[in-house]
Amino acid sequence: MNKPDAGKYNILEVDKLHGQNATIQLWTEFSGDASVSDIIRIGVEASGKTGLSFKKSGGTGEQTSKGIKVVDAVDASPFGGPVAVTAADAFFIDASSDGYRQGKGTIAAGAYEYSLKKGGGNADESWYLQSVKINDPGPGPGPGPGPGPDPEPLPRPEVDIYFANRASMLNMQQHHLKQRVMDGWQSPVAWVRMDHKQERFNNQLDNQRKSDMNLVHFGLDMLRKDLGTQGVLQAGVMGLIGQSKSKLRNDIGNARGKTDGYNLGAYASWFQNRDGNTGAYVDSWLMHGWFNNSTQGDGLGEEKYKSRALSLSLEAGYGFRLPWGDDDHRYTLQPQAQVILSHLHSDNVREKTKTQVRHDNGGQASYRMGVRFQGDSKQANGSVLSPFAELNFWHQPQAKDIRFDSKAISDKTPSTITEAVLGVKMRVKPNWDVSGQFNYQQGSQSYKQKIVQLGARYQW
Repeated sequence: MNKPDAGKYNILEVDKLHGQNATIQLWTEFSGDASVSDIIRIGVEASGKTGLSFKKSGGTGEQTSKGIKVVDAVDASPFGGPVAVTAADAFFIDASSDGYRQGKGTIAAGAYEYSLKKGGGNADESWYLQSVKINDPGPGPGPGPGPGPDPEPLPRPEVDIYFANRASMLNMQQHHLKQRVMDGWQSPVAWVRMDHKQERFNNQLDNQRKSDMNLVHFGLDMLRKDLGTQGVLQAGVMGLIGQSKSKLRNDIGNARGKTDGYNLGAYASWFQNRDGNTGAYVDSWLMHGWFNNSTQGDGLGEEKYKSRALSLSLEAGYGFRLPWGDDDHRYTLQPQAQVILSHLHSDNVREKTKTQVRHDNGGQASYRMGVRFQGDSKQANGSVLSPFAELNFWHQPQAKDIRFDSKAISDKTPSTITEAVLGVKMRVKPNWDVSGQFNYQQGSQSYKQKIVQLGARYQW
């Protein structure tokens, strides 16, 4: 059928339609039940197999209830005419449709997945495009089946991957002082840390999102100044390279995403005391990152886009020496507080499905309150062994929305996360320190993140 002109859609009327794998093109608005579409009107019967090639005339992608009617089986019985019937396999979505998902026979439009169903979940002969998962009706009070549960939305799996990519960018930059500086003020230092992160999270539909990240974070002190009774100051430059891979599976299929990040930044720290574990400290850092992102779902083409992120951190704490041990065995307790301000900008994406993806770019703040316990024990061979433990509480606001054809979708991530850390650092030589630690984070909606970090520092 021709493209609608001035909002006027077409109606193809036929008494009997017997398809032999023929194709009929329909222009359709992909939104909710009230969407308009070209319609095939059947007067008597439809049999055989006819492919429907859907072309998108608009719409924002919405959750339907009964669906968008595209084949109308006429009931003329009130006027003495026949009741049109359609075979159970009379129609199917043709592969030439906009947003067609190969191997699944569905259409990706906006944030939702549309399938073609007879009856719209009810006992009629018409055909509908639905963006819901129809559950089997449960037993009712009478001899027939009951109404069953409400239909569940059927979002595309790629939606979560866009959110996973964005979370990976911010997570890649996020760190605090003790992950970067093992001790306080020393001679000039070069340092490196390597992280492996595994994040698991159940979205609002209870589908698990998985993200795995590897990163290398390195830096070099450029300024070290003794301020006498006013403490000590250090500052330096740093870089970070990381990659995150995410995946999700739902009733539609699998979707995968990847983020490659390249970051440059600077840091500055002030310590009241040289050891960095007692007395007050203030740490700040600034990091800018460039990211290459991709998403791809089963049966769809790969989508690529670029992003930028800028993060600024301010952290402060105060360490107390505990009244235990001696000169060779010291124990400290250090309460800490941190705020990280981040601004993220991602390019818009015009998908091959003809869906326009727009990120609500802007700033957000994350907050951390924590406490660190550390013991320093001098060994007989002159090395220093320092086990430590941390308990942190992170608070972060709701992530910015992402719009799919102007339909705003939210990511229901937990706002509060609890983190426990166990680790050890060791001075193996006068100018070499090494460390290792394990972080475990937990929040609502089965959120879990495990982090393994290895670090090394060289001073001269």
